[in-house]
Amino acid sequence: MIGICCLWTNKYLGGFSLSTPEQSFNYHPLLMVTGMVFLNANGNLFFRTSSGLKYKTQKFLHYILQGLTLGISLAGVYAAYSYHTVKNIPHYYSLHSWLGGGLMAMYAMN
Repeated sequence: MIGICCLWTNKYLGGFSLSTPEQSFNYHPLLMVTGMVFLNANGNLFFRTSSGLKYKTQKFLHYILQGLTLGISLAGVYAAYSYHTVKNIPHYYSLHSWLGGGLMAMYAMN
């Protein structure tokens, strides 16, 4: 999934770069897929399937994966937010923005 997102971004959106706003925005889908889909799912699956480990070890590794999820996802949100600021696009103008902001707020509170 992450590889397909990279290929799609390179082929159709012009790749990744921090020097231009359009290419820095391309980090948003990659980081959100990596964080909220891949790492979040693996953190939950790890906790449920690693019954051979001690409970505290399970919880610690689950916490690490969920912390990485939050950090990478916040970097993805920053990529979109900074792009909107540079291009003078209003923040939270679409349902996608509101749902994503709400999801990140609830995930951070969890």
